[in-house]
Amino acid sequence: MTIDFHVHSFPPEVVADRERFFDGEPAFRDLYGHPKARLVDTPALLEAMDQNGVDGAVIFGFPWKNRETARRHNDYVLESAAKNSRRLIPLACFDPLSDWAVNEAFRCLEAGVAGLGELAVYEACDVVPFLWTFDACACQRTRWASVSGKGAFWLTILLPAGFHVPGRASHSGPLGRRPLFLRTAQKGSVGDTGPCLL
Repeated sequence: MTIDFHVHSFPPEVVADRERFFDGEPAFRDLYGHPKARLVDTPALLEAMDQNGVDGAVIFGFPWKNRETARRHNDYVLESAAKNSRRLIPLACFDPLSDWAVNEAFRCLEAGVAGLGELAVYEACDVVPFLWTFDACACQRTRWASVSGKGAFWLTILLPAGFHVPGRASHSGPLGRRPLFLRTAQKGSVGDTGPCLL
């Protein structure tokens, strides 16, 4: 069985008119502003999976700064997975530094996502709020996992790598390279992953 573990599936309105979503979303503009940066909705994703022999995919949205855009995108991912439950596994995605991040995490976990991710930060930020938010989201996920047996937590690591390529972030993220311990959850237990280099 072949499973793609990193797939962004976008609502049709974003695919049709991406420029409308650039305002206030510098990371989205940076990653998808180039015409060669492809956006796909779920039907196009499923077609590509069929053409390439991919059996399943873990799908998610984008870490939007706008709360309503993030909510709509997470709902679209949930709807897509509900219609294709044998092939698509949904995660909740949002700006982890927003003041509504933890509430959105809980809303999506209640609605049926398998976990939280891809939680990416594309700009510099203060270390303390960064760690507090990730810890709060991890705790939310851990509490949910202890009840439901679900709860993946996916942290994206951004590191500079050579020259800038359209559609790839060009900065190293808020912490540089530092070890960070994140909680992981299995049903009934909590542990540490060991250091993830940021």
